[in-house]
Amino acid sequence: MRSVLAVLALIVGLSIASLTPAAQAEEARAAQKTYMAKIQEGIAQVRSEAYDQALSTFREAKEAEPQRAEAIYYEAVTLRLKGEEEAALEAFRRARVISKQAGNARMEARSLQGAAQILERHPESLDEARTTWLELAALLREHPNAGVAAVPAARIEAIDHLAKANANAAITKKRVAEREEELRQEEAKKAKKKR
Repeated sequence: MRSVLAVLALIVGLSIASLTPAAQAEEARAAQKTYMAKIQEGIAQVRSEAYDQALSTFREAKEAEPQRAEAIYYEAVTLRLKGEEEAALEAFRRARVISKQAGNARMEARSLQGAAQILERHPESLDEARTTWLELAALLREHPNAGVAAVPAARIEAIDHLAKANANAAITKKRVAEREEELRQEEAKKAKKKR
């Protein structure tokens, strides 16, 4: 009788133990479903230009699932739309790190692109923008389905073209300043001779 009870206890114990992973998996699916519902809700709020509501929604999702990058990415997009570029840049960078840790190359690529676009808008950040585009290009070589490789290539080319134009403009500006100084000195000499 004891052995039968022991066997039954073992069977019940194993049943409970085997339900735990299934229950955990179900709980994880439910959490993911709730998370994605929040993301969709936030996207709808962005589309209706309810940016503050969208930020709140994305932040709720981020708190619920901090190891996922989607909420942080969309928070960054929303901040950029509100004109809060520094905060958006930081959020894109956080989304990139989390995406990379999770092995989500597509979200990492989107986060890199968002950061590069912000950096490119500011002349003092062009070198950093170029570096970020180069990182995206390298990521896309490793994961070609994560984005369009022509985008970073085109942006790098545009930045290089702009840098060359700026360098030429600086040379021209220096030459003009030198010539103006020469003319000023010649005028001063002529004025001195007339006296």
